[in-house]
Amino acid sequence: MKSKNTFKKFITCILIAAITITGISLDTAVTASATTINGQEITKFKPDGTMTLKLGDTKRLALIGTTPTGEERNVTSQFTWTSSNENVVSIVKLDPLFDSPDYFMIRVNDKGTAVITGTPANPANRTMQMTIKVAGSKMTKAQKNCKKHAWKVTKQPTCQRNGIKTCKKCKLQKSVAKTSHKYVTRTVTEEVEDEVYLLLTCTNSSCGDMDACPTNPAPGQATCAHFCGYQIDGRDYPTAHAAIEAMWAHHLYDCKRDNEDELTENAARGGSYDDTTIHVTHTETHEVKECKYCNKRK
Repeated sequence: MKSKNTFKKFITCILIAAITITGISLDTAVTASATTINGQEITKFKPDGTMTLKLGDTKRLALIGTTPTGEERNVTSQFTWTSSNENVVSIVKLDPLFDSPDYFMIRVNDKGTAVITGTPANPANRTMQMTIKVAGSKMTKAQKNCKKHAWKVTKQPTCQRNGIKTCKKCKLQKSVAKTSHKYVTRTVTEEVEDEVYLLLTCTNSSCGDMDACPTNPAPGQATCAHFCGYQIDGRDYPTAHAAIEAMWAHHLYDCKRDNEDELTENAARGGSYDDTTIHVTHTETHEVKECKYCNKRK
């Protein structure tokens, strides 16, 4: 039962507000109830209020709206979420491979007050805000009478968050300041880009209509027997525009294909071409000094 109660302390809160987002309304507050997003238990609350958390708490927050028919819709990803005081409450960077875009996470680092702000992608919608207050636990009689605290770090600080130290005798907790970056040497293999250029391919056909081409087994594809296929390498020209102009000159003067009995100028049928961006790369393996917590490199 104790572990179950502890888990409930970490369930997240969903923000609900009076705005309209692409036909989704948040005019009516949703009754507080539990829900789940990607296996994470979440509780819905009305926004524009104040939430009191404790040092070390982690919360997943989401914003839910309702359609005109009363159907709930998650609109969290339509906002950019920030904290007014990262030293007190920070926004945790989520892993897109494992975390849902339908919520964002906050972490409590220190005592104080921070305002979580959601800036809408659509400027017609209003900005969302909620105040987070972080208060220290009330001291017990034993903590007040503890004359000489014996501190032990129970949560290591990093360059991204504060840590926590706890008195081994009275269990009083205090915040430990963030550390500087912890650099370690790692061997990485990275793809290095050598050059980028355009490859232009003439798609004209003397059939005039590739969909009706009698020799094309896949209508709409460039497999017609009379498909031109002439290519221009962008590296042979000073600019991409110059390469495109060269392709149009090809359409006007040189693009001719045998159409069984006669030679046809495809420019009369409208010049067309495909442009492909070619990335020339190679891989390199080398050592880097990288922070083990935030991956910042020296």
